[in-house]
Amino acid sequence: MDRVSRRSWEFARPLRWAACLVMSAGCNIVFGTFEVEERDAASGGQAAEPCASPSTCETAPAGWEGPVALSGSEAECDGWQQALRLYQDDVDAEPLTCTGCSCGTASAPSCSVVLESYGTTDCSGAHVDSTVPPNVCSAIDMNGALAARATLVTVPGQCQPQDGMLDPPEVTLPPPKFVCISTGAGSCESGICVPPAARRCMMAAGELDCPPGYPSRHRLYESVNDGRSCGCTCSAPQGATCGGEIITNSSQSCDGIDFDLAFGACGWLPETFGALYTPNPSAGSCEPIGGNPTGSIELLGVRTVCCDA
Repeated sequence: MDRVSRRSWEFARPLRWAACLVMSAGCNIVFGTFEVEERDAASGGQAAEPCASPSTCETAPAGWEGPVALSGSEAECDGWQQALRLYQDDVDAEPLTCTGCSCGTASAPSCSVVLESYGTTDCSGAHVDSTVPPNVCSAIDMNGALAARATLVTVPGQCQPQDGMLDPPEVTLPPPKFVCISTGAGSCESGICVPPAARRCMMAAGELDCPPGYPSRHRLYESVNDGRSCGCTCSAPQGATCGGEIITNSSQSCDGIDFDLAFGACGWLPETFGALYTPNPSAGSCEPIGGNPTGSIELLGVRTVCCDA
């Protein structure tokens, strides 16, 4: 509670007369006192009001919210400030039925060429790599290398699985429960003001053991997430190829004389030249994987409510 101490000072007479001398005529001197209030910092400067009848002052154990009331209808929360809709019983979920999985058409592979430049004539030892993207002339500088080899790089595309679920199963929530919460109903010296209820309960997030004095435990939740599926996936595309050809040219803009350079072969190339790679891709196909029911129904926003009866 606030502690208020009052201290009074009488104005010193000389100061009063001196102040009046510098003021205009008609100065009135009031003989009196002034007061200073010192409030208890623990109460934040606000006095705790008593609870209005029939509410009573209640407290909750550490880590718990309350007291609250648990009821089967929202109307039973009249007199409280909030009715939190939750669910307690298990959901009614139709079984998941899966059919065979399939895979869609594979996307085109990503194709490029890596040109390896060697300091030896037989393409042995360390090398410096230059990437030649498809369908564009790339300017290459050998930087004193004696030979080069072109390596084709194929990155397969992907297939989208066709889920084997016949129809999404229905999930039906049970009849709701309501947690009556007192918010903004006033405060008292030791807790909050709570309306009368047939039984007192405490609430906390998650699944917890009940605190002493509240043995009746209830697990409630806000909603559910149906994470069940038929688990269909697709393998990487089989038979994906890039193919095509690479042309090396005496001009770095690829408008000079062409030089032959087969994929994987080691050969001589001029100090500077142009390289043009033209792919001929094949996407391949994927194999379906899975098709059996997987996953579960997850409870969201789980709370533990413990009551005294």
